[in-house]
Amino acid sequence: DGIPDLDLTIYQGDTFLQTVTTASTVPDDAELKAQINTYAGGPRVHYFDVTRIDDNTFTLALTSEQSTYVPINSIWDIQMTKVDESVTTLFRGTVFSEREVTR
Repeated sequence: DGIPDLDLTIYQGDTFLQTVTTASTVPDDAELKAQINTYAGGPRVHYFDVTRIDDNTFTLALTSEQSTYVPINSIWDIQMTKVDESVTTLFRGTVFSEREVTR
């Protein structure tokens, strides 16, 4: 299907920040939306805060509070919606959440 896999590891209770670079340019007027679900079609856990760095690089972020509630294993993806309403999934993968020790 050509969608790149990118697995993420999140440490529970820590701020999460991941820089991602796509193979192609993301238009300035495109909307980027990324989320974590428990499973495909399942309940949404969180939306990532997506910040554009340049034409094909952006960051995914979760606050420390958000990372506290990410399940041990879940899935994620990021989609681009262009002005013409066409939707393209840029990445997908598994999210591994490591349990925190110190609170």
